[in-house]
Amino acid sequence: MQDVWQYSTVHNSACKVIEEQTLWGQTVCRVWLPNQDAVVRVPRAALRPLSADLQPEIEVGRIAYVAAAAKVAEVLEGSTSATEG
Repeated sequence: MQDVWQYSTVHNSACKVIEEQTLWGQTVCRVWLPNQDAVVRVPRAALRPLSADLQPEIEVGRIAYVAAAAKVAEVLEGSTSATEG
């Protein structure tokens, strides 16, 4: 199961499975979290198919929220840069 996109219930984020191992009877996956640009290990049981957690009626609001948060972060970053100079 390499290079499969899943949803990590631990991180509440989409992730890409890059390796799967069984250690001491438990299957553990190394996943890449693009939001954090980090590779972490998570139990296989904590991963769900990416489409399973997407609900179209909620997803529209989530995308709007993320876009607004990014804009606020951009504005705040711009205002701190202007005061530093």
